[in-house]
Amino acid sequence: MSDRIFVGVDNGVTGTLGAVPEEGDWSLFTRMPTYRSKEYMRSKTRYMTHLDPVALEKFFRDLATKGPLTIVTERPLVNPKLFKATMSAVRCHEILLATMRRMWLSLYATWDSRDWQSKVLGKLEKGETKPASLAKGLELYPDHAEMMKRHGDADGILMAHWLRECVLTKEASQTET
Repeated sequence: MSDRIFVGVDNGVTGTLGAVPEEGDWSLFTRMPTYRSKEYMRSKTRYMTHLDPVALEKFFRDLATKGPLTIVTERPLVNPKLFKATMSAVRCHEILLATMRRMWLSLYATWDSRDWQSKVLGKLEKGETKPASLAKGLELYPDHAEMMKRHGDADGILMAHWLRECVLTKEASQTET
């Protein structure tokens, strides 16, 4: 086992996973693993996208071979006016927590998106966060440019990046006192 791995989970079926080591120059950035299935709540056949817990567990297990995981996720969207999006976000969050619980992993923190984005990207107007996330991701992690451009942002890896900074800064300040 080597140094800790900091993992950012951009919650949701359209979210991303990012990982950076405590030390070293590798990083990982990928889409949340999902699958589609029939939605049986209506007479009309529709398909719904779900977070894949088996693939998510494999992601965490593979990553844990490199070192102990320190994980942060975003608070899921909860807005009664956006009922379908809220239900999807809450389902994803629950699957994430259940998968982690099954693996004896725990969250370091759950962040509100505005909080971490303001610290990493600066003060932004509504609608500017995705382009700013993409630009910052391309600047810090150019090896993942193709995936970031295809996805439209770099939230997962930027969350991992900020988590590493927060934890290491906190630990450094504790050793000084």
